[in-house]
Amino acid sequence: MLRCVLLRLGGGRARLVLTLHHLLLDGWSTPILLDELMRLYAADGDPSGLPEARPYADYLAWLGRQDRTAAEHAWRQALDETVEPTLLAPPDPDRSAVATEKLSVTFGGDLVTGLGALAARHGTTMNTVVQAAWGILLARLTGRDDVVFGATVSGRPPQVPGVERMVGLFINTVPVRVSLAAGQPAHAVPERLWARQLELMPHQYVRLVDLQRLAGKGELFDTLLVFQNIPADGAGFGGDADRVRAVDLEMNDATHYPLTLDVGLSGDQLDCRFGYRPDLFGKAEAEAVAEGLREVLQDLAGQAEAPARPADDPLTAWWAGIRARLERTGDETADAERPEPAGAAAPDTAARERVLVGLFAELLGADEVGPDDDFFALGGDSIVSIQLAGRARSAGLLISLRDVFKHKTARALARVARQDDGPADGESAQDGVGELAATPVMLDLYERGGPTDDFHQAALLQAPADAGAERLAATLRAVLDHHDILRSRTVAGHGAPRLETAPRGSVDAAALLTRVDIADVAPGDLLDVIAAAQVRVQSELSPAAGQMARAVWFDAGPGRPGRLLFLVHHLAVDGVSWRVLREDLKEAWTALTEGREPALAPVRTSFRRWSAELAREALAERRTAELPLWRSVLATEDPLLADRPLDPAVDVVGTARSLTLSLPHDVCEPLLGTVPALFNAGVEEVLLTALGSAVARWRRERGRGAGSAVLVGLEGHGREEIVPGVDLSRTVGWFTSLYPVAVDPGPEDGDAGASLKRVKEQLRAVPDKGIGYGLLRHLNPATGPELAALPEPQIGFNYLGRFEAVDVSAVRAEDWAAPPEATESLGSGGSGLRPLAHALSLSAVAQDRSDGVRLVAIWSWPDALFAEREVRALADLWAQCLAELAALADRPQAGGLTPSNVSLLRLSQDEIDEFESDLS
Repeated sequence: MLRCVLLRLGGGRARLVLTLHHLLLDGWSTPILLDELMRLYAADGDPSGLPEARPYADYLAWLGRQDRTAAEHAWRQALDETVEPTLLAPPDPDRSAVATEKLSVTFGGDLVTGLGALAARHGTTMNTVVQAAWGILLARLTGRDDVVFGATVSGRPPQVPGVERMVGLFINTVPVRVSLAAGQPAHAVPERLWARQLELMPHQYVRLVDLQRLAGKGELFDTLLVFQNIPADGAGFGGDADRVRAVDLEMNDATHYPLTLDVGLSGDQLDCRFGYRPDLFGKAEAEAVAEGLREVLQDLAGQAEAPARPADDPLTAWWAGIRARLERTGDETADAERPEPAGAAAPDTAARERVLVGLFAELLGADEVGPDDDFFALGGDSIVSIQLAGRARSAGLLISLRDVFKHKTARALARVARQDDGPADGESAQDGVGELAATPVMLDLYERGGPTDDFHQAALLQAPADAGAERLAATLRAVLDHHDILRSRTVAGHGAPRLETAPRGSVDAAALLTRVDIADVAPGDLLDVIAAAQVRVQSELSPAAGQMARAVWFDAGPGRPGRLLFLVHHLAVDGVSWRVLREDLKEAWTALTEGREPALAPVRTSFRRWSAELAREALAERRTAELPLWRSVLATEDPLLADRPLDPAVDVVGTARSLTLSLPHDVCEPLLGTVPALFNAGVEEVLLTALGSAVARWRRERGRGAGSAVLVGLEGHGREEIVPGVDLSRTVGWFTSLYPVAVDPGPEDGDAGASLKRVKEQLRAVPDKGIGYGLLRHLNPATGPELAALPEPQIGFNYLGRFEAVDVSAVRAEDWAAPPEATESLGSGGSGLRPLAHALSLSAVAQDRSDGVRLVAIWSWPDALFAEREVRALADLWAQCLAELAALADRPQAGGLTPSNVSLLRLSQDEIDEFESDLS
């Protein structure tokens, strides 16, 4: 963080170049450092003449004594519920820092004299006058009378003895709120602002991240004002000016803020340096902002009765045009064509915001959703994000999965959403028809061997009371014709099997439907009847014969809702696909009931195209570059968990036992919401942290290894945005990604929060949620054999996401929804002779119930490897570790950033923790 370079220039002259990171010191500290350096040079290194320096620890001790409750109360009043973010550019929390372009403007003469007189008249400072001017300018740019911007404060409390001579990083960034009353003259603003600043001055030590959390509106501002006066000519420094002096002082910064203003007062000159991100704004915008500031300063200095914000300000309309350009193009570069100042109008994001709020509520089952509510805090996850993107597109809005993870709220997403101008009907009917290559997960299935013809997933739905065989068959036909993979068959040949999809209309839907009379079946016996039918019809599945689906209609008689069991071979379906199929079955039925031809929402990208894209991606340089990563992961020490390894000839599905446990609401609520938010993490990262800790303890207790790292096989949804232009939100098929990870939470006696941060970073080091592993393992002939020879994880983990639980006490459900008797056991099935993939598997699902959210965990294992008491001991350890993580929600100062959250600096976790500790 500190570099010193001595340059010898000849003639007895030399220059010392000091380069210091901002983490070491602030602008106030710079002249102190240079003064002492020059004094030391003049005294030949003798420190006896230096002024006394108090330790930085005195300041940290002062921080620890402050009343944070009182400080938060004061800030809550200043940033009450009426405060709204003031953003000149569309928000992007993951926007990388870039070096800013600079525009320097100097104001002097009568203007500065008038500003000084205004400050003296109202008993304020020049800093406050400039802050008022900046607030008025922002009001004119945004067309609002209540704005917020960031300002740096010195952070040097006078209560700390010697603080004025301390060297270190003291500055803090705080929100400055400027409210303009109707018709209020510009010169009256500084006095009102000064009074507000005096109230907050004792509390300016509170971290910005905490202040934004208190306000609850996300990012409050994207402009920053810095008022400082740093000598750069050697004046005021100690030592012998004839021997050594400062000749230049330069500050190079990279910033996330689109626009910054750095102001310094030197005599009768006010030096203003505007910093602007060249990827957002150009010199023309910066010059216009500078001119706008000049006009505001003149209004202030002249003491005229000019209103702080004119009723019809052309500056507002012009800047709205700039903002519209950025929102349309998604932060295009500043070199692009710019709108003219006149006649521009901001886009109507309010309508988009309302659409997205409605989609949040619909998908997450929330009664009330605000525009600033976090999608993930409400219960969203990566799978529901796919649905959100798909339904937004159906509503005419384009958002990506990355947009959802970046922006998280309806308000922020509305600002970056683009109008969908693409073809309304997606790909043509023929694009998905023809031969296609098997995907990695399909090849994994066949490589493991065993019977696969009846390997399927199933969904049990409530059939309408007026259902009949003819209309149900027509409903199935509409869905089969719409989703190509449901009409596919496997094709034998040299090497790996391939699939072939048939044209629309080629599958006789009526032949797939079987009727079972349940009119006289007692409610308590219904589940047994359904389970027996599932076993019976699964034997009719045959991928080679093109028999990919079957349906059973359980007819309860006239006027009574029945049941529909829909089975699809796993080659053609996955968990995300079922959400699409349920919607389409309901829509097709509704259309047919109303006498309409079903018009299902378009499939934008066919599974056939996706498989071709994967084959190309497997050979791409960016994928082959991942090979060292996967070697390293699979080299993780993985001692045997049982007396012998998994045997595919013995340890088959028919030998599997299971254990289902549910965690209480008081643990699940913080575990699935507050804790991930505090640590900027995902739910899966939290669950895997607990799993790694639990397995490591379990192994140690059983004498099967003392290490803390655990090799785990993960399942991901596989619909990663790795190919531009591909939209898989409504594509049905088997997309699952299978990949190994090394989860190492650290020492057993370590802090739970530190463990979560470690595991979070380990998982985020894996590119694109692990999709590259399957590509290299199964689709790349150069890398596949090497990866195939490496050991596989003994433990498998799959987080299925968050769902609304079935109400088992209900008499009936909604049509085309899961009925009360639906259970997890109906979710999949197949031959009992198929080999198990892992010695121990854990599937977890979050269920929203009437009494709150619950986490349901299903452990499964071959009975020859473990006794139930052994697995229950591990399950109890996992629950204990989850409870420890949930308790972090009540711990002050818990949470924080990790290196993946900090793109500006290359910092270790220890450095980030130390820095956050100093600031807190």
